Order: sequence, then C-alpha cells, then structure tokens
Amino acid sequence: MANSEWGPNLRRLLGLHDLTAAEASRLLQVSPQAMSEWMSKTREEGTRDPQTSKLQRVAEFFELPGSMAWTPFSDLLPLLANSDRFERVEKKIRASRTTLKPVDSGKATGQSEPQARTDKAKGR
Repeated sequence: MANSEWGPNLRRLLGLHDLTAAEASRLLQVSPQAMSEWMSKTREEGTRDPQTSKLQRVAEFFELPGSMAWTPFSDLLPLLANSDRFERVEKKIRASRTTLKPVDSGKATGQSEPQARTDKAKGR
C-alpha cells in the first residue's frame, strides 16, 4: 500500500483499547506472526500490510473505515472520539476476555488440585 499508515495506526488502536498484540491476533483471527509483522517498527513502512479481507476484518472490529490503513491517525480521531463506538469495541474486548479461563497452578494459593492420571500413567 502506498503511504501506508497501517502499522502506526494499528499500534495506536491497540494502545487505545489496552490490547496486546497476542490478544489482538486472537480477537482478529490472524496469526501472531502477521500481527507482529504488521506492527513492526523495524520494517520499512508498507513492507507487510494485510490482505484486503484481513484489513476489512480489523476495520469492522474497531468500527473504522477500511481506509484506516492509509489514513493519518489524526484524521481518525473524530471517529475514535465517538464514545458509543468506543464502548461497543470495549464490550467486544471484555466479552472475549471473559471467555478465557484462568489456570490455577496452585502457586498463588499454595494448593494445587491433584492432576488426574492419564490412562498411560495408570497402566504402569
């Protein structure tokens, strides 16, 4: 994409919504590698921009136009400042976070639940 703003805009969007790259890749259904390359500050801008379908997925999730990939962030601010849009996106993010179940290793409480023995272990 010519004059791509994709990487900087994506980094700012994730920061605005307090998302890590790993969390965003899961939410947006893209590989962590793609997310890393999109956001890389070391690559020449425009080296790795998303396919149109993935750009559209990201734009729809954040409720922004597909042109966000080449729109200066300052021009996106009026859309980002819309509190209804912001709250809808935050609601999607919160919903995804509640579907993740924390794993209690017992380190925090000092009490771990005994692990179930597998069939292989029982056969010894």
